[in-house]
Amino acid sequence: MRFNDPRAFVCAIALSTLAPPLPAQGVDPVFSNQFEDGVATLSPDLVYARSGTITTGIAGPLIVRLVEPAAADIFVPIVSLAPTRLTVAGGGTTVLAGETDAVVTMNALSGDSTPVLLRAQLGNVAYGSVRVVDDAEPRNVVSIRPNPASIAPGGSRNLIARLDLPAPLGGTTVDLGVSPIAAGSLPATLAIATDSFSQSFTYTDLDVTENAMVSASVAGGPAAFGSVVQSPIGKLVINEIDYDQIGLDSTEYIEIHNRSPDVVPLAGLAVVLVNGADSTEYARFNLADAATSLAPNTYLILGSTGLNVPVGVPYIDIGTDSIVHNGAPDAVAIIDSEALTVIDALSYEGSVTAASIEGFVAPVSLVEGTTLAALDDGSAVESLSRLPNGNDNNNADTDFSLTALLTPGTSNDPPLPASHLVINEVDYDQAGTDAASFIEIYNGTGNAVSLTNLAVALVNGNGNIEYGTRFNLSVAGSSLASGQFLVIRNGTVTVPGGVLTIDTTGDFVQNGPDGIALIDTSAQTLIDALSYEGSLTAVTFTGFPGTYNLVEGTAFSGADTNDNLNSLARLPNGTDINNASSDWALTTTITPGAANAP
Repeated sequence: MRFNDPRAFVCAIALSTLAPPLPAQGVDPVFSNQFEDGVATLSPDLVYARSGTITTGIAGPLIVRLVEPAAADIFVPIVSLAPTRLTVAGGGTTVLAGETDAVVTMNALSGDSTPVLLRAQLGNVAYGSVRVVDDAEPRNVVSIRPNPASIAPGGSRNLIARLDLPAPLGGTTVDLGVSPIAAGSLPATLAIATDSFSQSFTYTDLDVTENAMVSASVAGGPAAFGSVVQSPIGKLVINEIDYDQIGLDSTEYIEIHNRSPDVVPLAGLAVVLVNGADSTEYARFNLADAATSLAPNTYLILGSTGLNVPVGVPYIDIGTDSIVHNGAPDAVAIIDSEALTVIDALSYEGSVTAASIEGFVAPVSLVEGTTLAALDDGSAVESLSRLPNGNDNNNADTDFSLTALLTPGTSNDPPLPASHLVINEVDYDQAGTDAASFIEIYNGTGNAVSLTNLAVALVNGNGNIEYGTRFNLSVAGSSLASGQFLVIRNGTVTVPGGVLTIDTTGDFVQNGPDGIALIDTSAQTLIDALSYEGSLTAVTFTGFPGTYNLVEGTAFSGADTNDNLNSLARLPNGTDINNASSDWALTTTITPGAANAP
């Protein structure tokens, strides 16, 4: 037991000399045991009261709390340090036996911007504050929540305007507006009831802009603003799913693709998995755990631990426990958990038409158009893929196909037959002295290609001129068969049997910004090129007229890392749409003389 008054301590000592000691558990008859310290808190830290009223507090009472339940009814004295503005009824409050809490009743006398400090004392001392508010004080809107608010195009959702002080007797009128004016509809005014801080209102998107700003103010006072952002309907799609493999399902994945020209923020977006047996959600993954946003024409993977994906692709590890159910039926959906909207969905091996998704008011259908007939049954290496890549006509049965080409993190489209040989894979930077460098050439044309007059030139980004050896491909053979590879390599690099090779020594490929060019020395033409770690757009080849651009479309932004784990590769193998940023990827699967894999 603590004594805050020295006189009480002296009295206690005197009494102890005149009376026998109490039993150990009876030292303090007020509390349940001898270790009780008394009052713990006055909470919450700040309570509001309207002047001229006897109240326990606006929007919640002021409460005194003891450390432990009282053994008997106990009165807790509470003193106001500004008694001209507020007093405590009865000078305190009583905590009943067996309870820890009691409500404090106050007499609010006059308002002031400075809160009144209250002190409760019982063994310990605890403080609390009460803001006494006059009806004549101005009220201002301080926030619109949520901010930002995500909304489905053409959809509706509730927003909340909040005041800095509780509304006076008779309530407060809030003026509402939106910019641009035609972006959405909402009430012109909003009534906040007496003693309330906030009130909700409905905002309806008119689907004319992706971003709008809602404003709220009181009687021309300062306004609060909240942004409204359309949910990215039609932009993110479930692009590929492999939920059933041969044997253990240890390489499951779900691929999300941004098929739009816009950067899509991932805050509030999630992938949910739904069990078709009872139409309930059984797993959820927040996409913002992988990245803050998804760039145009890029991918995000949710995959089993250890799944190989191109370096740089946002990735969510879903573990090793065969998380994704195998159907009959089941479903997967991308949702906006703030707008309560399904962005995209796939119901597989049957129809899930009334899915119960956490937070959604009503069940939702996860079938787009006609239910997908194809299924991934684990009998072969297969996945369900949108073909063509990103194809979305809101009809699952025609949008998706069963394919043997697994492409997590890259386009689902099979590589088109090339019109020429391509530089297919490059590893120019390894740990140490770069003793395992190689350049791979691939023939995806469908026909044998003569190697006469063809060469690979290495270009220095410092000066845009050739450096080192120009490799004449005819040294490896007279022609390159369809589907065959040719590898220019440091001698330490091994390749499969039947692969044409040109051997060299040392660190023969510079680390960039540099370029590699496949050229025809007779026709003096550029056949294929890769500019890496920078853009080489005005290159001079020895004996060639003019300058040449080694950037195809948009430059590839990745770079080989200074280790033995990565290479630059065309993915899928041989892909060439003359856009380096989409044709090339950094991969951890290094395959000199073999088809590239993520």
